[in-house]
Amino acid sequence: MTRPGPAAVPDFAQRAVSLPVSAIGRPGPERDDLTRRVLAGVKTATTSLLADYAAEQEPLPAVGALYRLVDSADAAIAIIEVTRVRLRRFDSVDAHHAHAEGEGFDTVAAWRDAHLSVWPEATAATEVVLEEFRVVALPPGA
Repeated sequence: MTRPGPAAVPDFAQRAVSLPVSAIGRPGPERDDLTRRVLAGVKTATTSLLADYAAEQEPLPAVGALYRLVDSADAAIAIIEVTRVRLRRFDSVDAHHAHAEGEGFDTVAAWRDAHLSVWPEATAATEVVLEEFRVVALPPGA
């Protein structure tokens, strides 16, 4: 069964405002680049440290959950749906996930190196949250 692609919806702002926020990457050029990749369908996954959820007292994402994806200006640019969530050790992230992050990682080793530059405290045993998603709605005119 094929799911329909994202559609521009006239009530986007009303729908989006009631959803929890998802922001990928640090505000600025990094987030702008990553959100462009999401909108282009290239980036369909992201990784977070499990410890960050506990520290921020945030629940883990759940399959089927909807989020308001925001850009660097905190403007809602899409509604995304979580399609898969896995907990893994940092050294157990697979090639599927590394590729789905849409950042050009040719190997899992390249994925690990890039993430260690962001999380220098990570070790092989660090628990990470692997989240996959799809864009389900866009603002009018998008």
